[in-house]
Amino acid sequence: MHPGPPRVPRASAGRMRAQTVRLPSDSPPMPETKPRVRHVILGTAGHIDHGKTALVKRLTGTWTDTLPEEKERGMTIDVGYAAFTMPDGTEVGLLDVPGHERLVRTMVAAATAMDLALLVVAADDGPMLQTREHVEILDVLGIKNLVVALTKCDLVDEETILLAEEEVNELLAPTGMAGAPVVHVSSETGEGIDDLRTAISKAMPPSHEDDGEDPHVFRMPVLRRFLVAGRGAVLTGIPVSGQIAVGDRVTVLPPMWEGKIRGIQVHHIDSDFARRGHRAAIALSDVAVDRVKRGMVIVTAGTVKPVNRVAARLRVLGDVKKPVGHGSRARAHIGADQAVVKVHLPARKPLKAGETGLVELESKTPLVAAPGDRVVLRMENAAGTLGGGVVLELLERRLPHRRQALIDEMLSRADTLGDPEALVLGRLKGAGDAGSTVEDLAAATALLPSVLPGILDRLAGRKEARAVGRSNRWIHAPAFDRVNRRLDETVKSIHAKDAAVDNFPLSTVRSAMGRVEPTVLEAALHDLIEKGRLVRTPNGNVRHKDHSAEMPPEDKARCDAIQKMLANARGRPPAVEDLEADLSLSKPDVIRALRLLEERSKVFKTEGFWYDAEWLDSAKARLAQFAKDNDGFTPADARTIFDTTRKWVIPLLEALDKAGFSRRVGSKRKVL
Repeated sequence: MHPGPPRVPRASAGRMRAQTVRLPSDSPPMPETKPRVRHVILGTAGHIDHGKTALVKRLTGTWTDTLPEEKERGMTIDVGYAAFTMPDGTEVGLLDVPGHERLVRTMVAAATAMDLALLVVAADDGPMLQTREHVEILDVLGIKNLVVALTKCDLVDEETILLAEEEVNELLAPTGMAGAPVVHVSSETGEGIDDLRTAISKAMPPSHEDDGEDPHVFRMPVLRRFLVAGRGAVLTGIPVSGQIAVGDRVTVLPPMWEGKIRGIQVHHIDSDFARRGHRAAIALSDVAVDRVKRGMVIVTAGTVKPVNRVAARLRVLGDVKKPVGHGSRARAHIGADQAVVKVHLPARKPLKAGETGLVELESKTPLVAAPGDRVVLRMENAAGTLGGGVVLELLERRLPHRRQALIDEMLSRADTLGDPEALVLGRLKGAGDAGSTVEDLAAATALLPSVLPGILDRLAGRKEARAVGRSNRWIHAPAFDRVNRRLDETVKSIHAKDAAVDNFPLSTVRSAMGRVEPTVLEAALHDLIEKGRLVRTPNGNVRHKDHSAEMPPEDKARCDAIQKMLANARGRPPAVEDLEADLSLSKPDVIRALRLLEERSKVFKTEGFWYDAEWLDSAKARLAQFAKDNDGFTPADARTIFDTTRKWVIPLLEALDKAGFSRRVGSKRKVL
């Protein structure tokens, strides 16, 4: 890598061109990363020409406008990088973002990675158009830590400075950044720069390094990419979650390119790892740098997957003139990427200025997101910002509409997205009756697969979730209770259709239940049988415990007549056609009666014949004794014991084999 990532020459503001960078042969060795160094990302915001880049030069000693186009136009058109060290040793990575209205996308991409923001306002102008839009974007992104630098104070009198400060305070008053410190500075003379450093130090949020092990997978939106001689593709950005180390495998989303980490720099220093909040440069193998675009995301391999639909809590800005309507189109910014989306409103009510509600964002191009990610919604033509909020859930299908209880429940998740247990529970609620596998939970929550078993066990201990079957599928406990109740009622309804049917195959139950995840249905069947609500019959069928086994008189008369004929026939039962003729019954009536008898274990079915179960039990006992005395039996032996002929004995023996009574070994059969 290199002491500082070079600026990438561009043909235009919207394109990145790969560049090969070679280190001088006499470059000094890279120092090792200091242990427990606190890293903070500070991002600038503000109107064009208000002196952001000049202020960055005063703070850091680095002039961040290095692109030819930036030097030519005298304006920032891409994210600039610089760094400085606070007196307490904190390493501050500073992102200098463009202020021009056409480059708000770049500003949003940088703002999503900020720990705190530095709002730059020129004292001679006061808040301008882009100042206001940047403040709106910072607010909807949830930025709370802000310092205001009132620049160019050397050019105006005290009255003008105080007026500009008053206007800034009025602008911030309705936002989450109200009361932010305002520091009077001059980049030209250096006035107020030390005070600004002090204000920044006081506004810093708690260090990410003090959070303990991050339970989330590694995710880093790509802000820049270039080539480095001897290292290959280098992608830079600010990791938003997790940790990654040299040698780890990662995936570049959405194209799903997989590569291996060959090297890492954090704040220009070689490092063995990078984590959330670091300003990182990652060298990757097996990835063609020319194909990488800003907005792609580097993630831990085999974890997060792109989606085309997300649910989010959206707050519409107070000055938006036209409500956000159901089916409207907009431009959604998530991380460093943007996509044109169709906005669905589950409540089917337009969101007016200042209102907050649940939205579903549907994109034709893949989105890389996770619950807790901030989203900014702008007009489709990028003419203005509509609002912003937070991603609540990754969706596989459309949300049902006009379900207020569901809407309220999903909106309530916004306050607990930082809690891994609440995150998993929310996903299980969203999965509904189908439940979710551990792998799917990891992909949907961006949590490390290794932390999920512990989380799920704790949820199970509180009876909020439960495992189903022997697989790794889990389900929200109330959802499983719903499946149980539905299954109980379904079995009752099957009985109600034909009271004479004592029990029925599991396939009948599955068909009646419709599209239910098989693992969940099997677990519900087992649970109801264990609780005594359902009964498993010897033939593997089920019936409800409340069902009466009494047959209607007409069915009972037919069954009694048929069973009497089969008992008398012993080992030579009549065929179905003979039963029809002898009893003057239709074929459907005979088949129905035989099935009713089979359900009650009164008859035994073979290929083409039905045997009286009581006679057969006696015959099987005699056959078992014979086999014990003679080391097995032949078909001829069975024919003699059953007092029958080959016509009946061969199908009967084959049926007994299938039932697990016997097994063929050579020319004989053994009783199991």
